[in-house]
Amino acid sequence: MTFFEFMSTKVKQTDIIGFIAREMSMDNKLFPSLELKKLSIPQWQERILDKVVTGAVQGYVMDGFQTAVKEFEAI
Repeated sequence: MTFFEFMSTKVKQTDIIGFIAREMSMDNKLFPSLELKKLSIPQWQERILDKVVTGAVQGYVMDGFQTAVKEFEAI
C-alpha cells in the first residue's frame, strides 16, 4: 500500500489527518497528469506544506502529517 492509498482511506476523518487526506485527494483529481499517486512521503509533505500560509497553521499541519506517517508505518 502506498502512502497515497493509505491517506485515501482517511478522507472522511474530521481531524487534521482527514484535512491532509482531502488535500491530497483534491490535488490528485485536479492534476492527473502529474501522477501524484507516485509521490513519496517527503514529496507529499512538501506539496501540502507549500499550501499553508501561516506559521501556526503550518506547525499544525506538520504535526498532523507526522502522525499520519506514523500510522502508515505501523501497518
